[in-house]
Amino acid sequence: MSQAIPISVKDLSWSLKHHQAPDQAFALMKAIENRLAVYSRTVNKIYTNYTVHKPTSNATAGLVILPDFSCYHDMIHNIPVEAIEATGLKIIPGAAIARDGLYLTGKLKGREHSSALPLKTGVKAMKMGAFCDGPFLPILQYGDLREMEKKQIPYLVLNRIRLDKLVGHSLFECQGISRNILKSLEKLAQADF
Repeated sequence: MSQAIPISVKDLSWSLKHHQAPDQAFALMKAIENRLAVYSRTVNKIYTNYTVHKPTSNATAGLVILPDFSCYHDMIHNIPVEAIEATGLKIIPGAAIARDGLYLTGKLKGREHSSALPLKTGVKAMKMGAFCDGPFLPILQYGDLREMEKKQIPYLVLNRIRLDKLVGHSLFECQGISRNILKSLEKLAQADF
């Protein structure tokens, strides 16, 4: 059961004020709930078990990510900001490219131009190392839910955690972090969008 988050964790409260279609943005976040890990810079934690809620006071103002504090093993602690890296990959609704479902867009290693892969195929490509050297462990953080200006379609920007930059973590801890995030990613691969 989710509990209230501390008021100081402001980066788990995402504004939708600048979205022309806030309901679509909220629906996209609900679709990936517990399927992509969320990073909080405020407390340097990654959450893989959370729920996405609309605040009852002002439904168009935004959304709140509520970690499940009863699942301590689904929280990854002491993750420095330096270990989170931008990737250039995005998850977009197929409507943006006149298709159905969700798509992963970005450059595959060795290619000059971006590709649009159905999300299940994109997740397989992530696991195979098609986008970067080393494990691709996707992370969302505050500011990663955006909207295409002319189309008013929401999309997600993906970051990744770099295990080689977790200098304060043991190899055993890094393997646990990888397993935890890959478990969430597997849920994303199995989802029917």
